[in-house]
Amino acid sequence: MTATLIGERIKQLREKKKMTQNDVAIAVDKSRSDIAAYETKGTVPHIETIAKLADLFHVSIDYLAGRTEDPYQLYSIDEELTPEQKQVIYRLSDLLKEDLRCEDLKSAVDFLGFLSQQNMNRKKI
Repeated sequence: MTATLIGERIKQLREKKKMTQNDVAIAVDKSRSDIAAYETKGTVPHIETIAKLADLFHVSIDYLAGRTEDPYQLYSIDEELTPEQKQVIYRLSDLLKEDLRCEDLKSAVDFLGFLSQQNMNRKKI
């Protein structure tokens, strides 16, 4: 974990979300100058602040700390998924962040269940 990498990731994620340093500071209960110091001066945030930043940007703490290149690492089921399955999970995660109606989400889950059932029926033949 390097301070400069944490700062680079904070800045990259902040800009991706079109947030100002002040926006981030308010969200994680810090000052704008603290956020600037993380991004430019190599100051390392306290672990509680890192956790708040990870939650704010919807990434893992390990991603912020430079331990992984995967910002959305799925720790509990990661080893069981193929790269293609992980890509689908990430895409679903992105879709969930959009303004979809609950009925649309339920229909999508129902459709995935239907496809799964069809695949199981094919295997029985």
